[in-house]
Amino acid sequence: LPIEMRPREAKSKTQIVEKEKQRLTAQIMEYYGAFRMKKISTKTWLQKNYELIENWIEYDDTDPEPKLFHAHLLMTEERYNEAVWVLEHAKNAIMQSKDMSSAIWCYYLYLNSLRNRDENFVNKIAKEVGQSYEMEPNNWRIAWLLLYLSPEYSTSYVKKWLFIKKQFERGCNSPVFYIEALLLMRLEPSLFMQLDEFEIQTLLYAAKHDLLTADMLMQLHYLLPRMKEYSPRLFKIMKYAYAAREDDETLQCICSMLVKGGKIGKEYFKYYEAGIKKNLRITRLYEYYMESMDLQAVVEIPKMVYMYFSYNNALSYEQCAYLYASLVRMKQEYSDLYEAQQFKIEEFTLRMIREGRINKDLAYLYKEIVTAQMLDEELAMKLSKLVYTCQITVSDERMRRI
Repeated sequence: LPIEMRPREAKSKTQIVEKEKQRLTAQIMEYYGAFRMKKISTKTWLQKNYELIENWIEYDDTDPEPKLFHAHLLMTEERYNEAVWVLEHAKNAIMQSKDMSSAIWCYYLYLNSLRNRDENFVNKIAKEVGQSYEMEPNNWRIAWLLLYLSPEYSTSYVKKWLFIKKQFERGCNSPVFYIEALLLMRLEPSLFMQLDEFEIQTLLYAAKHDLLTADMLMQLHYLLPRMKEYSPRLFKIMKYAYAAREDDETLQCICSMLVKGGKIGKEYFKYYEAGIKKNLRITRLYEYYMESMDLQAVVEIPKMVYMYFSYNNALSYEQCAYLYASLVRMKQEYSDLYEAQQFKIEEFTLRMIREGRINKDLAYLYKEIVTAQMLDEELAMKLSKLVYTCQITVSDERMRRI
């Protein structure tokens, strides 16, 4: 059959420049978030942004956007004469642009409001930006500028919060709105009274970037027990929080969430283990601990686990065998527990022989527990077959049978 080979088309210069602009914009936004949340100093923020803007201009010196960023930085340093000069060059670039963005023009207007604080002038700019927003309600950049220009949002935390939330509901997932929401949470914690999609996504952003405050975490501790269903994203938030600071309340929330969601697996075991060691009172915590344990690993089981299952044991035979084998190995340290459980262990071991079961833990029990006095002819015959069982391990995943 004839095969036609076509070389991959090389990216155009325009595509390369646009991709680089997107990368630079993302970095500028990242530094902005770190600066607003006081993760970096003003000096560091300015230095990093000046470097990024210089790189941007090298790629495209006709683009007005880096010039506007430059003017903004100069105003932050109160170098207003230089900022005015840069703003004029940015305006010329905007006017010469073939496809001028309304968001860029609104940003230019906003920067002018920073250098001229006259109330009438600022209100006039706010009105023009507001009209642009009405024409493009899904343009998050214009909406962001409106947050700082409109008196409606500067005088009311509630209205500002609802406006930010509306942007999220319209599909905006820009980090700048998560940052604005987090800043509002810090100023007015009472705004954070429920865990809807917006609140969860904002908190997830905060958790990923180590921006959760003690007050936010305290409110999460209050709200999480009221959630009716398990949420993977809320678990991820609490996982980040616990990694940053291991406190009992966060651990209580994590274990309760996982049990509520029926989560069993090796990735959850460390939380169940920590919960037991902290003596947390959560229904079925011990069962989930055993069901999530890696039965091929060597685990130091806390004494409380042996005590718990001495009264209430509905474990699978594999889990039971692991638990009993572990207790037999620790019989010197936990002699009181072993003596109390010895009859149950012997009874379990003999039952496993009758059922013809074998694994590494049962093999250990057969060796350590069974004596000649315990065996009748039938049990001896079954045990003789089990003791010569071999465990074969293969590393090739393609193997299906031996």
